[in-house]
Amino acid sequence: MRALLLFLLLIWGQLFSHGQSPNLYFKSIPAQKQLSSQFTTSITQDQKGYIWIGTIDGLNRYDGQRMKIFRNNEEQNTGLANNNIQTLFADSKNRIWIGTAWGLSIYIPEIDGFKLVSSNENTNGLERSFTTRVSENRNHEILVATGASIYRYNEQTKQFVPVIELEGGEITSFCTDRNNNLWVGQNNGGGIHLFRYDEKYEKEELPQWISTDLENELNQLEITDLIYKDSLLWIASRGKGITQLNIRKQTTQKFLTYDYNAFVIDLYIDKHGALWSCDYAGLKRYNVQNNTFDEYYEEPDGANNVKHNPIKIFQDNQFNYWVLYSEEGLDFASAQRGFQHFDGNPESYWPLGDENVFSIAEDRHGNLWTGGFNGGITVFQWAQQNVTRFVPEEGNPESLAKGSVFDLHLDSRKDMWVATYSRGIQKFNPEINGFISFSHDKNNPESIAGNDIRSIEEDDHGKFWLAVHGIGIDYFNQKTGVFEHYTPKNSNLSIEWTNQVLLDSKNNLWVATSNGLNLKKEGSDVFKVYLSYNSDNPSALKSNDVICLHETPDSSIWVGTTFGLYRYSPETDNFVFHSEDFNNQYICSIEHDNEGKLWVSTHGGITEYNPATRKVFNFDTSDGLQANDFNLKASYRDGNGNLFFGGPGGLNSFDPDNINYNLTPPTVVFTDLQIFNESVDSFGADKPLSQHISYADTVVLDYSDKFFTISFTAINFIQPSKNQYAYKMEGFDSRWHYTGNNSEATFTNLNPGTYTLKVKAANNDGIWNEKGISIKVKIKPPWYMTLWFQMVIIALFFIVIYLVVRIRTRMLRRQKVALIALVNERTRRLHEKNNSLKKRTIELDDINRELENQKLTIQQQADELKKQAGELRQSNDNLQKLNNTKDRLFSVIAHDVRSPFNTIIGFSSILKELSNEGGNNLSREYAGYIYDSSNQVLALMENLLYWARSQTNEISLNTGSVSIRDIFEDNLSLLKESMIKKGIQLDSSGLDFSINFEADTEMMRIVVRNILSNAIKFTPYKGTITLKTEVKKDQLIVSISDSGQGLTPEQIEKIKQPSQIFSTPGTHGEKGSGLGLTVCKEFVERHNGQLIVEGSPGKGSRFGFIFPLAKYFF
Repeated sequence: MRALLLFLLLIWGQLFSHGQSPNLYFKSIPAQKQLSSQFTTSITQDQKGYIWIGTIDGLNRYDGQRMKIFRNNEEQNTGLANNNIQTLFADSKNRIWIGTAWGLSIYIPEIDGFKLVSSNENTNGLERSFTTRVSENRNHEILVATGASIYRYNEQTKQFVPVIELEGGEITSFCTDRNNNLWVGQNNGGGIHLFRYDEKYEKEELPQWISTDLENELNQLEITDLIYKDSLLWIASRGKGITQLNIRKQTTQKFLTYDYNAFVIDLYIDKHGALWSCDYAGLKRYNVQNNTFDEYYEEPDGANNVKHNPIKIFQDNQFNYWVLYSEEGLDFASAQRGFQHFDGNPESYWPLGDENVFSIAEDRHGNLWTGGFNGGITVFQWAQQNVTRFVPEEGNPESLAKGSVFDLHLDSRKDMWVATYSRGIQKFNPEINGFISFSHDKNNPESIAGNDIRSIEEDDHGKFWLAVHGIGIDYFNQKTGVFEHYTPKNSNLSIEWTNQVLLDSKNNLWVATSNGLNLKKEGSDVFKVYLSYNSDNPSALKSNDVICLHETPDSSIWVGTTFGLYRYSPETDNFVFHSEDFNNQYICSIEHDNEGKLWVSTHGGITEYNPATRKVFNFDTSDGLQANDFNLKASYRDGNGNLFFGGPGGLNSFDPDNINYNLTPPTVVFTDLQIFNESVDSFGADKPLSQHISYADTVVLDYSDKFFTISFTAINFIQPSKNQYAYKMEGFDSRWHYTGNNSEATFTNLNPGTYTLKVKAANNDGIWNEKGISIKVKIKPPWYMTLWFQMVIIALFFIVIYLVVRIRTRMLRRQKVALIALVNERTRRLHEKNNSLKKRTIELDDINRELENQKLTIQQQADELKKQAGELRQSNDNLQKLNNTKDRLFSVIAHDVRSPFNTIIGFSSILKELSNEGGNNLSREYAGYIYDSSNQVLALMENLLYWARSQTNEISLNTGSVSIRDIFEDNLSLLKESMIKKGIQLDSSGLDFSINFEADTEMMRIVVRNILSNAIKFTPYKGTITLKTEVKKDQLIVSISDSGQGLTPEQIEKIKQPSQIFSTPGTHGEKGSGLGLTVCKEFVERHNGQLIVEGSPGKGSRFGFIFPLAKYFF
């Protein structure tokens, strides 16, 4: 076991320290082909986390998912000096300096663009535009090397000032030590130089402890790079390897002076303080403990290894490594998860005989046994560093059986048992290095029931429970050699097709089958069956195909099916579903670790599951798994807690305590704003963005920008395809929208106002940046919804009110003057009448006196009265003749006058239609006037006629069946033009046209027409008239409602008074006689009905009538 532990620590060693080099597995990034050129030159990272990659044809920025390319464009004045990028540097002020073959530029993140600092046309103080190196000293001053000189950038004047000027070769590198002294290296034999810093740089001779021979040698070197760390100056050269100057110890040492290793291109110190070098042969890392360089070369198979001729290595903020190649782009290596992979590659140190692993176990010596699907067993003998295989041998009864090995079991006697497909179970005998078989004998009923064995489980008595596929369950007594059989017929087993047997801590036997889960409690001989039945019961299994079983130390029984993972609840005798967040619901095998977490293999990888918190981590091939598919029940947990899972691509082993997780929440950045799918790439006060969206705090959009998209990204380079996003537009959304890997949010038709878009993201391990980022989104209102427009409207409103009050006051003053004059006139008249009454009193006195005298003449008057009676009879005859003349007049009005109006109405209607066809607007208008006026006069005439007849009681009721449909359709047809002219909307959905009731048809037609005409008259332009019939409490209710100006209580009372006849102008000034409602009231009351008059100011009115139920029928 100690040998196994030492080996696993060796192959799983992932510690990043000065003394131990990490195992790096390089691969291409997903956006590799998006690079502007595969000829890479330089790399750096800014403070937001973006990776910047320079090539000979453009600059690239990578966020883990997308590669954005920047190129020089003279027409658009991008500010990038040239596409041939020579060097990149991220300074302490978050500026990216881009040195090119034709000048120097600075990236300005606020505009997502560049500022030209130096060019061929204006070197801005530099000797020439070709820039070889940009760096920063300990005073945070920018130093730029070009040609044989170094310049300092003056932040105030924005000019370059020379600080060092040499002769000879080009300056290829420089660095500062802890005292801010400057070490400078040149090519072409220029050697190395020291400049001591004291307010300015002064050249100084190399330290005296450097021998003359070494100094001469250093001055002849073609130096490619310099780097200083912890009093050590490292000097890289082309052809002479690496020279180390130990400033503190005053010693020197040489490294990598042989073959292509001596051609060192680049030096780099990573985040852990480790020194790396790139040379023609490969990649090197300085091992402090051994004082040597660990080497990374390209392996023969070329898989996951560094390529030849790396030119740069770089470590990002997540501790991932990036390696650039001069002609092959770049490679990427992240910290390994901790999954070790064994496969069938014969070139590997531990090759599997059959990499399609179906079973795993550990023997008494700690050796690992694996059984294959295609047959054979592979044994890893860790201590002997040896691999042994067992394969079937034709004609050898002691050899391994043919076919798949479904289970391996080390029993309590430390014997290894094998469950085979074709020969039952086999016991390994180390003395003969072979197997003893227990196979089915059809002539022996106490032999094993079948040869296809899928699972072995041992009880406390050393007896075996076996899953015999296609037969049922066998119970094997090793002492007697007898097999006891359990089948569906004798034990209530749900089906013969058994997959696994599990004996729990209470000695209950669980059996997983292709048709349900079976439980045989201790002491019982029959099974209880748990089936799904496709029920909606949330506590039932959702699949009858049970694949695997597992018991954890807390005695929980876990059940893996083709539709999820379940835990058995003994208190309720049912199951709880636990795999909601798994990558895949097809559960293949289950194991547990020392912390109580489950490790579950599926057809979607391996899932780490914490039952207490229900937290899930999903792993797949990108994490180092052999495949996303795993084999059924192919797992094992050894004595040290290491886990093994087998699949068609080999075996994965790992220590759950040493799995690496990405626990750092990703940086979230806004990347783009698109309006109608067009990116906003110009910024300013009058633009949607004042600066690039990653730095802006507000997006300002016009009301017409109804479709816009905001993009964002989580800067995470470890499996970025697993990043997850969520956003919420506060003020519009009430909840977060989880979008998976989709990194944009699209909005349409937002109302004017100010919103806040919040975005959060999770990395590949589901660690969320809950703080996230936010940006305000302001939707400007249209002009008619702006504050100034509303203020103008309010001002106009008050002006109108003022003018109305002013005019009304003036009118009231005039009325007051008129009233005073009227009062004075009435007073004068009353005075005159007073005088007249006084005079009359005197005259009455005289009359009284005269009455005495007139008494004598009464007789004469009586005679005269007789004569007057005769004259009255003559007058009555004359009145009767006048009455007959009146009747003839009404008859003429009813017939002779009415007919011409109908003719006028008809011809005016025809004239309107002809005017419409001829396009004569004036004729159409005049014809409309004739048509409307004729209808109004005709209606007035009919109202006058019926009112006059009613006053003389000349109208009698002619009752009959009245149809709601007829009286409304006739009147609506007549008044259609008036409604169209005012744009009135008619709602007749409340009419029940099937109703017929008993009444005078003509009277009801006149009542409906007058009420409907009245509604049209008082309904404003584009108002609404609602028609409704209903039966309620033995009454028929017919109502016509309008959305007009309504009625005051005083107006309602006037209408209800039979002696009151008055008229009010309509909404368009329409005039009326006031007879309509009076006629309606009288006609309704003649039917023992009641006229409906309702309304309130500003809320419309409702007219209609109510008839007793006995007066209508269906």
